[in-house]
Amino acid sequence: MSEYFFPYFGPLITKISITKEQIKDIKKLCNKKISYHKNLAGHIKDEYIIDFKKYNTIIQPQLKTFKEVYKNFYATELESIKTKSAWVNYMRPGDFNPPHTHTNCRFSSVAFLQFPKEILKENKQHQGTSKGPGALQFMYGESQLQDNINSYTIIPEEGDMFIFPSFVTHFVYPFKSKNVERISIAANFD
Repeated sequence: MSEYFFPYFGPLITKISITKEQIKDIKKLCNKKISYHKNLAGHIKDEYIIDFKKYNTIIQPQLKTFKEVYKNFYATELESIKTKSAWVNYMRPGDFNPPHTHTNCRFSSVAFLQFPKEILKENKQHQGTSKGPGALQFMYGESQLQDNINSYTIIPEEGDMFIFPSFVTHFVYPFKSKNVERISIAANFD
């Protein structure tokens, strides 16, 4: 086989795991005191602000890892990354996040604290061509039919955290599973 090289091209989307202990600590920050859904793109009733400074402290290991990945990907140092805002999303059947980006920040993230098995089962039974119920999709760049990958879709699991440039379009597919709740944390960074 001939030697070859291909460049990494496009925005960096990083998947990092958060521990069960971190999930437990983050859930302590989640309350239903200050509604935030009127400020967000989602069709989700229960979205609430959380203490972004405490959240920043909890996720320091993941932010450190992201800085290392960033350096390897872009061959340049990311001097700092700090949480600017954070909120919790309690998704129920029929809720969804339409395609959107985040503004007034450099990076964004989503971390999954709870992803019910019922949604995974529903997704496996899905017969369409998309990833389906509960999936998280990222899109960037041109939409070409051939020789171009402009989207990345994943069925998240509890403990998954994704950090990405805030200009990357992303959205969440709705699910129908009854009596379950998907809990995620969204955050913005500078």
